[in-house]
Amino acid sequence: MPRPRLPAPATGWCGTAPPDPRVLLRLAAVSLAFGSRPLLDHASLQVGEGERVCVVGRNGAGTYSLLRLVAG
Repeated sequence: MPRPRLPAPATGWCGTAPPDPRVLLRLAAVSLAFGSRPLLDHASLQVGEGERVCVVGRNGAGTYSLLRLVAG
């Protein structure tokens, strides 16, 4: 039985958007804090169709809070 083909690796971009992206997610100037501890301060993110995103951080760094914020 043949192995399934994996999608091609996503190419990254920095500073400028790829040509004509279909924007799937856009965060603009997002801030999040727990008490006096800021987790995000005016963070912005845009994810286009076909891009892959990985959220990495040690325990307590706010990665799960970021995902909850995106989910609403």
